[in-house]
Amino acid sequence: MKKTAIAFFAFGFASVLSSFAVAGTANVTMIDAKSEAGKDAVQELSRVFNSMAKRLPEAYSLDVHITDMHLATVRRDSCDAHPGSIDANGHVYLNNQCSTANPTYNWPRLSFQYTLKDQQGNTIAEGKEELKDMSFSAYADVGSVYRYKYEVKLVKDWFRHQSRENIFPKDAS
Repeated sequence: MKKTAIAFFAFGFASVLSSFAVAGTANVTMIDAKSEAGKDAVQELSRVFNSMAKRLPEAYSLDVHITDMHLATVRRDSCDAHPGSIDANGHVYLNNQCSTANPTYNWPRLSFQYTLKDQQGNTIAEGKEELKDMSFSAYADVGSVYRYKYEVKLVKDWFRHQSRENIFPKDAS
């Protein structure tokens, strides 16, 4: 009975560890994030790139170097506005954390260079991307868990496109 319990525990522990196995990884840098908002956005986008890279085959690496970024989401330190209200400058308050977006001129834009390498270090794909979404305000998601949701959507949509077009291979497991 004791051997069975130990074997079951060892199998269960190995199963739990295998669920933490990482497929691909991402390394994100930016030319010069001057503002705190820019630094925060790069950190959040880095987490998103890493999350998406887990869909790549094991030991693949995605290097992303952000060269330019225009945030649609503007953070306010304090405000008394309610979600959905509009201030005097035309900013729409998106949630109770006082994030605002101005749909007239401040659409999300992201420029970056990327290189995808396989487990031997061979370059699988590389390029320069200039992503933008001028219709971002049409799908405002007040309940988003992301602080920079519009910029995150750009990254997720781009990654899905790369996978759908077989530019990025999918994890076989």
